[in-house]
Amino acid sequence: TSALPKAMMLTSLLVPLSVIRIPEMIETWVRKRTEKNASITYNYFDARVVPFVLPIICFVGLYSKLPHKEIRFIFPALPMLNLSAALGLARLHSAAFPVRKEKEEGHVEESSKKTRIPSYLTKFLFLCGLGCVFVTFAGSSMFMAVSARNYPGGEALALLQR
Repeated sequence: TSALPKAMMLTSLLVPLSVIRIPEMIETWVRKRTEKNASITYNYFDARVVPFVLPIICFVGLYSKLPHKEIRFIFPALPMLNLSAALGLARLHSAAFPVRKEKEEGHVEESSKKTRIPSYLTKFLFLCGLGCVFVTFAGSSMFMAVSARNYPGGEALALLQR
């Protein structure tokens, strides 16, 4: 449906990152290539998020089959999709800025540089995610300003109040 991209704009690109663990997939692939005898298995889907996102995706999918569509019927799905986009951005943030774990003796343990995704790549992906959020904010602000000028009933009410 064309209503969903208009409503979410570029943040819709972050929604799949909430369900599919793409940064972790890349890291696992890098580990398998650099470590010999690495039999690393990883669950690439976040089972904690799927029960919340799957009904929304099914709703939007079923709604897109209807012949008469209006964006107002998609509004109830937008908060969960925005939450999913925020989780996707949080996943990019944790890949770009990993938390160092402290051992019990007070030494800081850092993950091996060979088995991690290069930091410039993860930081670039995180900046792209932030760019999606800022472009969506700018676009929403622009659409709001255009809508305020485009609604003649609002101008008539403003003139009536004077």
